[in-house]
Parts: sequence; structure tokens; C-alpha cells
Amino acid sequence: MKKRFFTAMALMLCAALLLCCSSCEVLKNILQAREREILDAPDAPQMADFYNEALANALREASEVKETVSYSVGKPSVSSETGDADILKKAADTLKKMTMQAGPGRGERELQPADTADTLLKNLKTADYCTGVTQPVTVDNILFMEFRFYEEETKTETEENGNEKETVTLLPVDAAMVDACFGAPAAKEEVLAGFDGLKDYLQVKDYTVEYKDCRMKTVSDLYSDLLESVTFEKKMAVTAQATGVGALARLGDFTVTFDVTKTTAYTFTFPENAE
Repeated sequence: MKKRFFTAMALMLCAALLLCCSSCEVLKNILQAREREILDAPDAPQMADFYNEALANALREASEVKETVSYSVGKPSVSSETGDADILKKAADTLKKMTMQAGPGRGERELQPADTADTLLKNLKTADYCTGVTQPVTVDNILFMEFRFYEEETKTETEENGNEKETVTLLPVDAAMVDACFGAPAAKEEVLAGFDGLKDYLQVKDYTVEYKDCRMKTVSDLYSDLLESVTFEKKMAVTAQATGVGALARLGDFTVTFDVTKTTAYTFTFPENAE
């Protein structure tokens, strides 16, 4: 009997506490959360249309947009037919780390949607050109989508021992399309000019860029139909031809290859969430 009495008293105290907190809208938020319907994620064919609509809504209602740009570089490899590249091979990873510590190409800026809507729509409305999508994931009406700008070609080959082995080859979309969706690369003349400081040791004669598994990741609120963030991952394989001169003349002609990922993220802030 006493146990039931104390249980009833505890429940009454909890109810009183909730009522006291109602001025802080705690009770209101709890009730709204219970009434909030869990919505279904769009099907794969609808993902591009949903993204474009959520983007348009975000540009119309956001108070600001933050753009963040960063780069990452994979471990470089060096090959040479005419010179001794051993010293360069040993130093390649160290040089890469020292270069990346300075954060080249990194940047952050605040954008006003009303002033930059046309530019943002041009740069961000890319989902129409993707070659595939991943299965969308939702968590409490927050929708996570990924758009791929490459295809995978799988081939099965039989090895000498009779075992079958599958190889997967990435087939990126046309380079011009990647440039249109993810932004055009810097002019080659400007990039090569950046190596002038090394001309007494190395001469970079030319380089090529091949796009890899570029993708776009988005986060949207299904309930409000607003885009919260979008991240572009532009993955590239860079091959550069160089020649050692002066103290490094013994390197002769050599080729350096490495992977570069440019990540550009846009985060939307809305008036009710602004500090």
C-alpha cells in the first residue's frame, strides 16, 4: 500500500515539474515531438528532384550560407627512367606532409543567399547530372543522400591457378561535366607558375588531371523540406612530369603521381537557428 502511495506521489511530482517547465516550452516540445510524423525518404528516381527543391527552399529562407574549402593529398609515388629517384621517393611523403600542414587552398567565407542565389544555384544544382545514387538514410526526419558522379565496371578474370578474380574499374563522367558541377580547375599556366620558386632545383613541365569517384553528399530536413548542408568531394589523380636541375640534376626526368581530394562544403543557417 505504501509503495503504491509513494509511486503515485512520484508521478504527481513529475507532472508538477512538467507544468512548471511549460513556461520554457519543454512540455510543448515534447508534445510536438510525439505528434511529429516520421516521413518516408524519396525513392532513388526522386532524389534529384527532392534535392533541387530543398536547395531552392534553403536559398530562399536561409539567413546565411557558410562555404568551407579544404584539400587532402594522398601519398605520392615517383618513377624515373633516366635518373636516380631514390632520394625523391624517400622524401615524397615527408614533403607532402610539410606542404599540407600549411593548409594550401583552405578557406572559409560567409555568403548571403539573397546576393549569391544565382551563383549557388549554378554551382550546387548538380544532382541532375549524377550517374547513380546510394540508398538514402533517414534519422528522425533528417535525410542523408549521396549522389555519385562515376560508374563502376566489374570484370571477372580467371587467374593462372583457375581462381576467378573480380576487378572494379571506376568510370567517371565526362570531365567537362565534372567541371560544370564541381567547379572548373585553376588555369594550368597559373599552377605551373606556382613552381617558379623551385626552378633552380625542379622544373615541372606539365601535368594531367583525371577525375575519379567524385560525389556529392547532402543533409536535408524532411519535415521542413530544407537543405541543411551539401558537401562536394572532387577526387582527382594528378600526374606531373618534372626534371631535376642544379643540385638535383641527377634525378633526370621523372614522373610524380598522387591523389588529390578537394572538399567544398556549404552549410545553411536559418533565422530560428541563428545565435
